[in-house]
Amino acid sequence: MVPQPSISKTIKKLEDELGCNLFDRNGKKISLNDNGKYFYQHIFPALANIDEAVKRFPEIYEKLV
Repeated sequence: MVPQPSISKTIKKLEDELGCNLFDRNGKKISLNDNGKYFYQHIFPALANIDEAVKRFPEIYEKLV
């Protein structure tokens, strides 16, 4: 539910920060390149941990309160 231009801007900011392209762009077609695959492989565990924390937060929060 995020507008496509917002996603494009966020990807561009990330690529600028990393100093490399993560996607190969050919017209409207876009595909993850080797840089993107490497980055995804290393960032995936962190994203999975965030998802798990968000999912479990309500039950943990109830125990803290």
